[in-house]
Amino acid sequence: MAAKRIFTALLASLMLALPLASCSGDTPDVPAAEDTTTAGETETTLPAETAPLVTGRADAKDNLPATLDLGGKSIGVFTDDAASVRHYDVDGGGEESGDVVKDAVYRRNRSVEERLKVKLDITAMPGAYKTVGNTMEQNILAGDDTWDLYFARGMVTLQAKRDHLFLDLADSKYIDYSQPWWWTDSMEEVSLDGKSIRYLIGDICLNNYTRAGSVLFNKKLYQDVLGDPDDLYQLVIDGDWTYDKLMEYCEKLYVDLNGDGKKDISDRFGLIVEYFAWLTYMEYSGDFTRFVRGADGLPEMKYDLDRAQVHLEKINKLLYETNGATYLGGYADKTHFVTNHTVFYVGQLHDLLTTEIRSMEAVYGVIPYPKTDDKQENYTGIVYASGNMVCLPVICKAPAEIGAVCEALCAESYRSVIEPFYDTAMKAKYVQDSKSGQCIDIITETAHFEFAYYFANVLGGGNILDSLARTGSNELSSAYASKVNTVNKNIADLAKEYEKLRSDLAG
Repeated sequence: MAAKRIFTALLASLMLALPLASCSGDTPDVPAAEDTTTAGETETTLPAETAPLVTGRADAKDNLPATLDLGGKSIGVFTDDAASVRHYDVDGGGEESGDVVKDAVYRRNRSVEERLKVKLDITAMPGAYKTVGNTMEQNILAGDDTWDLYFARGMVTLQAKRDHLFLDLADSKYIDYSQPWWWTDSMEEVSLDGKSIRYLIGDICLNNYTRAGSVLFNKKLYQDVLGDPDDLYQLVIDGDWTYDKLMEYCEKLYVDLNGDGKKDISDRFGLIVEYFAWLTYMEYSGDFTRFVRGADGLPEMKYDLDRAQVHLEKINKLLYETNGATYLGGYADKTHFVTNHTVFYVGQLHDLLTTEIRSMEAVYGVIPYPKTDDKQENYTGIVYASGNMVCLPVICKAPAEIGAVCEALCAESYRSVIEPFYDTAMKAKYVQDSKSGQCIDIITETAHFEFAYYFANVLGGGNILDSLARTGSNELSSAYASKVNTVNKNIADLAKEYEKLRSDLAG
């Protein structure tokens, strides 16, 4: 089973924010519908909020030397200009704006600059994420050391076969992976050998919290047919939210709005799955083994085929055999949800930031993706690859000092950015009731970075269920048999290839 990162930072802040009385081929992970953002990603301006709650987090100490002084060094930072990447992870947009989250990120940078006597010189490149990734690679291969630090999406790092471009930071002098602001399990999970750390993941990047999968539901439409929405929340909290329950509800929620006796997109559905990429979230809502690591640290593809088969059949039954559900297979389009043509909407927590959802008149709730069945112990899901990772290029001339900057930025995020971020998420993003907050706890506690997902394209296999579900096929055994030997060979070959590429770059 893949290592999981438990998002305790979010849990702590949300539990304090909530009233106690509430009881509390394989997948091309590429949103082609959008050039500079993830599909459906629209920047909105969040209003100013009250001061963050005090939890003792602000007093957390890091282990950087008090006397560490980098002498006014300019730190070149290269990033994507997409709003969710730059504003929420890198520099808050470059100035104070009255937005509590962006301003917290901006002030984090100023605090680190003053503390370490450095200047963060940020280059935010506009354009398609592939273009940004190609430019990053060209910079490094050309030996252009203008940039010491790259904030880069998983789409242009792990999924683009670029491990060799980045330093192994497992033994970085100033980075303390025992600290709560680092998601160490996640970093080890996306390490090919399970030992090196080339991608820094932690509270330095807020974006990753919102890239966990979530399900929204229209509370009024739900109540009109099924009763009190609090019953659905309680079902989730009790651990009984399954695909069978979702199918049962979808059947009851379908309405032939135009009265023509035909099921078409003008009717009201229990669930309309609009975006092909969200099938990936459905695949990883099943908690079954996909890869195991050998003595050498390298992973081996080894599916629990019995449980995977059960999970695949649940997904396909929902998408293709349930009267009140349908799969469109297009790109992200929230129109059907915001116009009351679907009661349930599957997507990711980032949807709560978008203009379409925030401007909805209808009241909605937030819950996790369902479990396979009642045999599954916990809800589970992935952090999508549109999230950010922080990397040092192999040509970095001062890796220890840049590592210190990363440690300081991540620690300061933990101290001063995470709480206002989630306080804002609860208030300014219109999560409209405390039980949705409890469900967000569940979502983020159980979301994880999984090797199978991030390396699927590079290895020629991994997200098998996703691919089969796009066509409604249940032929898992044959699909797995056609890939397993190739994938396992590709893992060994890729490790050797990266070793050679790193040697060539060093030479």
